[in-house]
Amino acid sequence: MIRFVDATKVYSNGVIGLRNLTVRIEKGEFAFVIGASGSGKSTFLKLIMHEEVPTEGEVYVNGYSVHDMVHSEIPYLRRSLGV
Repeated sequence: MIRFVDATKVYSNGVIGLRNLTVRIEKGEFAFVIGASGSGKSTFLKLIMHEEVPTEGEVYVNGYSVHDMVHSEIPYLRRSLGV
C-alpha cells in the first residue's frame, strides 16, 4: 500500500514539486501516473523511493512512514517496490 497524506515537496530553489497530495493505492491496485512536463510525476516516484523527503505531510509504503526510515532500510524499501 502506498499512501500520501497532504504531501508537499518544495525544492531548495523554491520550485514546488507537489502540493498537498493525498492518495491511497492499495496492494494489488494499478495506478498510472500521467501528466504534463513539470506536473510532479518524478517527484511522486522519488518520494515513494525515499530519494526525496516531503517538505510537509507524510508518505507511507506498506504501512511504514518513509520519512522515519533509517538509511539502512532504504534498499529494502526499494526492493519491495521492484526498483
